[in-house]
Amino acid sequence: MLLALILVFTYSCDIYAQAEYILSGTVIKPSVSSLDKYGALLLNDSCAFHVVDKTGRRVIPDVCKWNFGVEAKQGNYVTVKNATSIDYGIMIDSSPYENSKPEYRRYTVQNDSSTYFKGKVTFEGEYQGRKIQLDKEFYINLLPSIPKVKVLDVTWSNYDEQWNIYDDGCMTLQVNSCRAEDIASIEKDKYTYVTLITYFEPVIDAEKGIGLLEFYDGDRYFVFSAVNFSGVVTGKDTLWNSKVATSIPAVKVESIPFYPNPVRDVLYVYDGMDAIFPVSIYDSKGRLVKYVGMPMNNIDVSNLVEGIYFVSYKDQSSEKKLTFKMIKN
Repeated sequence: MLLALILVFTYSCDIYAQAEYILSGTVIKPSVSSLDKYGALLLNDSCAFHVVDKTGRRVIPDVCKWNFGVEAKQGNYVTVKNATSIDYGIMIDSSPYENSKPEYRRYTVQNDSSTYFKGKVTFEGEYQGRKIQLDKEFYINLLPSIPKVKVLDVTWSNYDEQWNIYDDGCMTLQVNSCRAEDIASIEKDKYTYVTLITYFEPVIDAEKGIGLLEFYDGDRYFVFSAVNFSGVVTGKDTLWNSKVATSIPAVKVESIPFYPNPVRDVLYVYDGMDAIFPVSIYDSKGRLVKYVGMPMNNIDVSNLVEGIYFVSYKDQSSEKKLTFKMIKN
């Protein structure tokens, strides 16, 4: 009977200790911010974790065991980093997410072009003779980081699919990003290279004759640019098309028959996709850089320079022309 009471008392103390403390995350930036207020961690972000009591005061545990993992497709968390220090820090780099195995579960948010992964930091330790087990989940946003851009309406009076030339174009952009410092449309004359940069506020609707991707309009070309607190974001944003004229192919396609993206040397084609050929690859200026007429399972892109490309192919069932954006590393 006495042994049972001791076990119950010890178990109650462990539960009590666990309820008294939480894990707190601090994002290391010029202006320090708590992880809860900051939101998803971005590429190259650093975050420190420590144990605090319910009043927010930091405590120094006697025994510490930390673990950082990312949720795999099967639902389990794959360990990225372990440590036994009092405080614990992680930095978000792209290398763990570029490997083919393990495949991490991806999360998307409505009207948000980003792809998110879920991370979790766990702590096991002792403080003042009592055991503590804590964990904290958070999201990781790698590609694209920001801004979150939605194309509401696109109309063009003239569109040449082969060269991606737009004339008399008008685009309405809605930019929704609390972390964007500034957003600009950059207009440059291709002969004189005179540049006109127009800045506009990020959290507004803005009607600008610009595109998220570089395009020509007569003797000028435009490029969409954004600057955020983690650096410059250009060209890696995914378009979410709400309303597009029928003469313009959608840039974002739900089931793309190619992988990987980004690509380094070889762009692979899924089996049974012979009907998508011929395949044409254009650079960001609309120039044809590669043409593949015969069906094949892999396309050599090793000779292409790093940048953004557009891969044009036929839909398997409807034979309609489709285009997707390829990033060459």
